Amino acid sequence: MLGSPIAHSLSPVLHRAAYAELGLDWSYDAIEVDSARLEQFVAGLGADWRGLSLTMPLKRAVMPLLDEADAWATASGAANTVVLGDGRLVGHNTDIPGAVAALLESGAGTIRSAVVLGGGATAASLLLALSEVGCVEAHLLVRNPARAVDTLDAVDRHGRGPEIWVGRLSDGFDGADIVVSTVPVEAQTPELVDAAASADVVFDALYDPWPTPLAESALANSQVLVGGLDLLVHQAALQVRLMTGREVSVVTLRAAGEKALTERAAGGAGADGARGRRSCVTAAAILLALLVAGVAGWWCPRLIAWVPEPEPEPEPEPEPAADPERSAEVPERPGLPPPPPKEAYADIAALPGLAWRTAVASALVAAVLAASVGWSWSLLFLLPLAPIG
Repeated sequence: MLGSPIAHSLSPVLHRAAYAELGLDWSYDAIEVDSARLEQFVAGLGADWRGLSLTMPLKRAVMPLLDEADAWATASGAANTVVLGDGRLVGHNTDIPGAVAALLESGAGTIRSAVVLGGGATAASLLLALSEVGCVEAHLLVRNPARAVDTLDAVDRHGRGPEIWVGRLSDGFDGADIVVSTVPVEAQTPELVDAAASADVVFDALYDPWPTPLAESALANSQVLVGGLDLLVHQAALQVRLMTGREVSVVTLRAAGEKALTERAAGGAGADGARGRRSCVTAAAILLALLVAGVAGWWCPRLIAWVPEPEPEPEPEPEPAADPERSAEVPERPGLPPPPPKEAYADIAALPGLAWRTAVASALVAAVLAASVGWSWSLLFLLPLAPIG
């Protein structure tokens, strides 16, 4: 599975489940590849590669690299599947027949008019799928109408596509049999969600996060809902057939996908809870450190300043009387400083004690801070491991 970003992809889960059911010792992984690296990546594939799945932004970028393309890839100008064999790259678009299968499975009924949100490769594929179930007119709403040119070209190449009007997402809409969304959750504004409530069917191509605002509204309004997982499992079953030559049950793929999404949701909730607990413990650690620093700030100066008064010097014994005959004036030597006063010797005598007490105070403060920080971070990492509730 190639694309960028790719970490969210559920395709590895589905394909691995398919290979397990078919008893195939095959591998299938998600690999981060953008448009700039695609040609180099494809050129480096060896004989042990059987196929590729492609997601945004590679569905259109891969077309010039193909030796052959099926009718749907040619019409849509996009391939989401590449089968390798005999040194050739053959592109397929399983999104279109997969979407048709998902719509028929949902029991959507007659669809004559549609509103499609978004104008990328997936929107082009879904417009062609709608034409296969009877849609004759569609409003294509995009952020930038200039980006819809490739999608309009795809419908024109098909020859049987619906008549299309292009507008902006901010324009709003009403009166359609189906609303199809290929836009991210952030673009599903309350105005768009409210407008979609009048449709009989809502088709949201997203599957993670789920449910989206459009999906929640559709469920609340008892509308027919086709989700991204419905599309994904049907197109993945077609990919497996192309790559292995064998059929796999859609039920198996859906069960694997639903299990993975449930685990993701549980993991996300656990991560949110862990983040919340870590925030609380971090705040407590900061408060504790501030408290220790405050106590240290009050106590250390007092400890450092506590220096015992020097013991009084004993009274000097009287000097014997000088012998006037030997006594002579010692001439002063110019340039020498006068001797320091006796008080200075008392301060110097106190310096060793002052240095010792400063070192002790610093060590105590450092030990208390290290203990508090160590305890806090230990709690910070251990707390999320504890069961909740």
